[in-house]
Amino acid sequence: ALNMPAVTAHMEIRLRKALSVGQKITVTAEITKDTRKTLEAFAKAIIDDGTIIANAKGKLMKVSGSLESLDP
Repeated sequence: ALNMPAVTAHMEIRLRKALSVGQKITVTAEITKDTRKTLEAFAKAIIDDGTIIANAKGKLMKVSGSLESLDP
């Protein structure tokens, strides 16, 4: 699924904690399901002390070609 162009079909985001302006975060993501036409993914954002400040799950539709060809 790496280097596979995809567009977001659905995304749910849960904001768990407030973040201060200028505070650094680390975002990690993983593909949880990969089918012929879709991908499902989970991501989380954490601060330096390991606190999760947000998480998200989404469904993406694979597209053929490059994403540049989708620009209006």
